[in-house]
Amino acid sequence: METMTVQVLLTELETARESLDRAFACLAPAPKTLNSECRISSKTVPRSPTIKFVTENGFTIERACERDELTTDSAGGCHFVVCGPDGVERRVTVVFGEAAIRLVQRQRSVPFQISSSFWLCCAERYLATYLWEKNNNPFGGRLTIDQLSDDDLHAAIRSN
Repeated sequence: METMTVQVLLTELETARESLDRAFACLAPAPKTLNSECRISSKTVPRSPTIKFVTENGFTIERACERDELTTDSAGGCHFVVCGPDGVERRVTVVFGEAAIRLVQRQRSVPFQISSSFWLCCAERYLATYLWEKNNNPFGGRLTIDQLSDDDLHAAIRSN
């Protein structure tokens, strides 16, 4: 019963995060093009705070793409910074196996983009579950997802 409650909570958090991502995209100013009259300021642009996912056993998960604009996430690699209860930060990459990717693709009538935010949200949930169940980071900083739950397959069908 408790596992189901955690899964429902994780699904609700994913939905809320996607809504926040869409809202932020609407609020973010369009990039300006540089011309000969523009001057580049040496001031650093203040970054908005990142959203952190905290597990029940004290691990904090932060999406690397929210820290580092150069990070690109896809089914081939979703990048996170995990801070353990000991305060030590480690980089963790979550990848989806070919079988999992094919399974998602078969569930959809329209081909799924390999860079869809679905993969990042799903990877974050699996990483949180791993950290909670194992109480440790994945060995070598890499977690491979070979199978997806029915809930994840239904979410893939509903995702854009």
